Amino acid sequence: MNHSCPYDHDLIVDKLTIEQINNRFSKLLAFPEGDYMVESHFLAYGINRAVVKVYFTLS
Repeated sequence: MNHSCPYDHDLIVDKLTIEQINNRFSKLLAFPEGDYMVESHFLAYGINRAVVKVYFTLS
């Protein structure tokens, strides 16, 4: 991932299994099974600088 300050190293998600995510979502939040997308827009000085989209399936 390309990024700037305050991090000066790579960002890595390690040992995060789908089972852990599905279990936590289904126990904490009442989401139905299906395909989902979370979209974030990052603006600076009123200009859209980045769009991050995370796609996942809850089963």
